Amino acid sequence: MAVLIYILIALAVFLIARELWCWYWKINAVLEKLDEISQKLDKIK
Repeated sequence: MAVLIYILIALAVFLIARELWCWYWKINAVLEKLDEISQKLDKIK
């Protein structure tokens, strides 16, 4: 029974960490795109 509880806790921690990891990298991807757009707009000016 204790092994099952440890597995469930490990799974929950893994899923939470995975969600945070994906969220963090999506923010970085958006920032990269915004920088790219900003540079292109500067060239147009």
